[in-house]
Amino acid sequence: MLLSPDVHERLYAAWALGSGAAVASGTEPPTEERRLFPLGFASAKDVAALAALAELDPEDEVRAAAGQFLARLAEPDDEKTKDVLLRVARDPSATVRSAVISNLRKDAHPLIQEQVKQWLQDPALEVQRSTAEAVLRWSESPHTFLAAMRLGTLRAMEYALVLLREGTAQMDWRDVQDLSSELPIMVGLARLFPKRLTPPLSFWLTLAVHPKVLAQQEDVLEILTTALGSFGGSLAPRLQMPLARADARALDSALKSVAEVLPVLDHDGYMELRQAGLNPPSQGAPIPALTSARARLWLALLRLSPNPSGYVLRPRYR
Repeated sequence: MLLSPDVHERLYAAWALGSGAAVASGTEPPTEERRLFPLGFASAKDVAALAALAELDPEDEVRAAAGQFLARLAEPDDEKTKDVLLRVARDPSATVRSAVISNLRKDAHPLIQEQVKQWLQDPALEVQRSTAEAVLRWSESPHTFLAAMRLGTLRAMEYALVLLREGTAQMDWRDVQDLSSELPIMVGLARLFPKRLTPPLSFWLTLAVHPKVLAQQEDVLEILTTALGSFGGSLAPRLQMPLARADARALDSALKSVAEVLPVLDHDGYMELRQAGLNPPSQGAPIPALTSARARLWLALLRLSPNPSGYVLRPRYR
């Protein structure tokens, strides 16, 4: 029966062998044994049997195992298997959905590639991530990948930027400049600097004055400081246009607010200010210390301002 041309007979035979008992006994093989069925059918490239298991087995783990093998073996021009894969990708179990989507081939049927993108809004984060990985496999460039990812949730886009950071492709700022202004997306873009993306000064200034940027991980602040410092001596003329378009007073106020949330100046911070030529007041004054990545970010912001020493000499005392 295992060699029968009828898929139901092959499944029946595997079920009976797995149970270790006569079919007439009415017992079912336990889940641990049924998990081996997909591997056996995959070894024999029995796509029909895998499709039946992926749709009909009562256990999530068995359906997931059968679904992942089915996704790997399905030929792109196999219309029947294509329909099964789309049905299994709608399985009530997030484990099954994720297993199927994460194993879809790079040359998967075009209809599968198009319809699976809707899972970028799946309620389960693991399914969103599996879908993002599949979309990346199907995309010709970061540009087309990000265009598809715009269909997804904020968390899906956040993961997409992680995938791009792990890749090798250089990105064009024009592909990402109109993405969400939510802080997680801005942080994801910042982490693409400098190997994958080179954002303009306006992006770094927007991120620097974000009210929650100082709560981010140290690596984000290090990147931000490095990026701001990379503009060097040409910074002053390049600031003129952003400041002309924006409210300079609002920027001034935002830079000061960054300083106000930092700790009191200690000895090391005092000496670092002196070495930076910022003429600090006497040691112990309640102005920001420069002993952390947050403080180095603050120092970088001071160097960007038209009147750096003013931000040191006129803090808000607490």
